[in-house]
Amino acid sequence: MGEATPDQGAAGNGGTEGSSRVRFETLRERTDELELIISGLSLLALISIPEAIWATYEEYFGRMSLNLAAASAVALPLITAICHTMVMLLVVHLAVRAYWVGMIGLKAAFPVGVRWERLQGMGPVTLERLKARTKSLDASIASADLVASTLFSLINYTALALAALGFWFAVLFGVASVFGAQLGGVNSFVNRAVPGLVLCYLGAPFLRWLLDGVVLRRFPRLTRIAPLRWLVRALAVVESLFLPTRWLGVTRLTLQSHLLPRAFLAVFTLVVVFALYGSTALINSGRIFDPLGTQTYVSGRDTAGGLRSFYYETHRTARDRLRPTPLIPSPVIESHWLPVFLPYVALIDDPVLAQRCADPPSAPPAITGFDPRDSDAAALKREAEIDAQSAKSAACLRKLWELKLDGEVQSLESFQPAERGDLNLRGLAGWIALSGQPGPRRLEAIWRPRPEQDALTDDYVPRRTRHVIPFLWSPELESPTPDR
Repeated sequence: MGEATPDQGAAGNGGTEGSSRVRFETLRERTDELELIISGLSLLALISIPEAIWATYEEYFGRMSLNLAAASAVALPLITAICHTMVMLLVVHLAVRAYWVGMIGLKAAFPVGVRWERLQGMGPVTLERLKARTKSLDASIASADLVASTLFSLINYTALALAALGFWFAVLFGVASVFGAQLGGVNSFVNRAVPGLVLCYLGAPFLRWLLDGVVLRRFPRLTRIAPLRWLVRALAVVESLFLPTRWLGVTRLTLQSHLLPRAFLAVFTLVVVFALYGSTALINSGRIFDPLGTQTYVSGRDTAGGLRSFYYETHRTARDRLRPTPLIPSPVIESHWLPVFLPYVALIDDPVLAQRCADPPSAPPAITGFDPRDSDAAALKREAEIDAQSAKSAACLRKLWELKLDGEVQSLESFQPAERGDLNLRGLAGWIALSGQPGPRRLEAIWRPRPEQDALTDDYVPRRTRHVIPFLWSPELESPTPDR
């Protein structure tokens, strides 16, 4: 029996102060199995996460406040980037582990490995070349194990690094949503601050490496200059904000010292930037009709005056949930009344309504339970208050829209507040009378007419927008009313 090592003795005696609580050799035998299980389960989960969060975002987009929209603008691209990056790395990791499992099985079936003397059809020149370039089974197993374990550590490091970057993006957008008006506008502040944040993320590690890793390393006497030492330390602090040493220090330094001592940080930064850019480009392309950009002669602008499916309830798709647009039932209207729904989107409508409605609506009263003192007079009073508040809200919302049928302005006095559970939207709903000759008609819904009356400081509010909704009025197709 060999002499026990200090760690083994400590483990066998129940452990002493400063000794490891577990035996590393025993633990290492199980990590390969755990890697395969975690990678497989994580891959399945990460593939489904982006679709699920985007479906939720699309469902609630029309009801988001500025703060929630700003948080979503940060969270969704970053979560998508993390998921896509992790999926790519996990696929590579599983492929390497599959190769490693195959090599172990081959070693178990053929312990000797390659039997060179039994190879036929190969002369001394070919055999010499193959022997020089072919690894043994043991070397192949060890190499695949090293690559897989390294990839698994890199996956964890990348996820935490992107999470840290996402935290600072969330802080930036949070500041923009709360103090946007004082900072010159939400979009203007974000457009100025995001490049600065990215510059700190990329520039601080590069400058720290350039000053400390190149200049001071070649000219040690310069370390006596206090301002230069302070600058290097300040850059290291900024770098640690994006790549926290307590979270990532051991993983990063271990990988860096064994893989790419000089270029690890630069390569990793480029991978992160590529992942963010690729995910953002993928998200943006998924929201347009022609992501490949191949339709030259018919663009989205060309169809602005034509038939677009998201204006018709019967033609809308899941992707159209991000477009809270005016709606009519279908492209063919068979009755003498045209139902129209005009959506209310708090994010862009509230700043305009705050300018156009002198008295904002009051908060609804709290719903109480059973009251034994309730009376018919009290109920009539409550109902009158509800009707008055509804009329007030309708009058306010009507100031957002202008409807034209074949160029003639239509009255919105009969339009009332509506809640559409099937669309997850609230807004105005009403009917427009159709008369004259049947045939093609043209409805125009103008959001924010006469924008010059608004003194807005919120630069994220869109400009005056016109929605053109063509339809066919065919009353002869209307089902006849049965005789009574």
